[in-house]
Amino acid sequence: MNGRMTNRLRFACSILATVGFVALAVLVGYCWQNKSGHSAMDPQWVTFAIFFPLFLIGVIVRWRRPEAKRVANLLSAVGLAGFLFGTFVVGLGILPQYEKWIRNGMPERNPHTELLLSGYLVGALLLTWMADRRIRSATDADP
Repeated sequence: MNGRMTNRLRFACSILATVGFVALAVLVGYCWQNKSGHSAMDPQWVTFAIFFPLFLIGVIVRWRRPEAKRVANLLSAVGLAGFLFGTFVVGLGILPQYEKWIRNGMPERNPHTELLLSGYLVGALLLTWMADRRIRSATDADP
């Protein structure tokens, strides 16, 4: 792949990673402001639909185009963090889907929701940043 196409691929992956970060921030904001403790949408399916394709694209780009591995790994990390977010919010009782909430006996919202959401967002950002730094240092060491 020539340099121009590689730059376009890197740019496209960067845009997708940015969209993923924004989508994750929007989902965290939605969970934060939703005080009812349930949602009409199923967070696991929503995050699967949004973030699993980002993860898959990152893996495919890394596999097919090693010259774009840094941005592909960033995209994969954003996709994985977003994909796991749905499981996180449902598993900890932050925002289950309405029918599941009814089936579980209409429990109260997790009292530590704000702390858990903040911790998840900070942890996801730190993990992505650390993965990028590790990739960057490994790339700089390549001959």
